Amino acid sequence: MSAKISPIEIIPEKKKRSIMSRLWPLSGRRVKHRTFGALKPWRNGRYLRAKADFAPLKKRIWLVIRADDHEPSALQEKLYLQIEKHYAALLPRILKALFVEYNKVRRVQPNIAWPQAAKPADLLPIIPLDAIWLEHGAGHPFVLSFQSELDKDHEFHVFFREGKLESVLFEN
Repeated sequence: MSAKISPIEIIPEKKKRSIMSRLWPLSGRRVKHRTFGALKPWRNGRYLRAKADFAPLKKRIWLVIRADDHEPSALQEKLYLQIEKHYAALLPRILKALFVEYNKVRRVQPNIAWPQAAKPADLLPIIPLDAIWLEHGAGHPFVLSFQSELDKDHEFHVFFREGKLESVLFEN
C-alpha cells in the first residue's frame, strides 16, 4: 500500500508585531471624538482618557471616561458640557467640602508639608482641578479630582451623583 503524501501547504509569513503591541494590545487604538478629541484606552481598556481643554479654567486637564462600549456615550458628552457650563456655580460648594477634608488630612498627617489654607478659596492654587472622571449609570455620576503639581502622591476626589455633591475622599 502506498500512502499518498499531500503537498505541503505554504503558509504566508505573518507580519511581526512589536514587543510593545504584544504586551499591551490596546496601546494603538484611539477614539476620535468631536468634543473630547483623541481618547486613548486606559486601565485595561475600561476607560478612555485624554488631556482636554476645560474652558472655565482656560487650561488642559485630564478627562477620564468609563467606556465599556469603547466610546463615550451621548449622556457622558452632555454631562461634560453641563459640568463645563456650571463649574463656576459649583465651585464654592466644592471648595467648602474640599477645605474640610484638606484640613482634616493636614491634622492627621503632619508629615505632609502642605501650606495652610485660611479659607476655601486658598485651595485653588494649592490643589487645582486635575481631572474629571465621567462614569455611567444611574444618576450619571462624575468625579472631580484635585491634585497639586508638587505632590503627585496625594489626590482629593469630589464625588457627584445626580448633580449633587455626594462626598469628598482623600487618596494616598
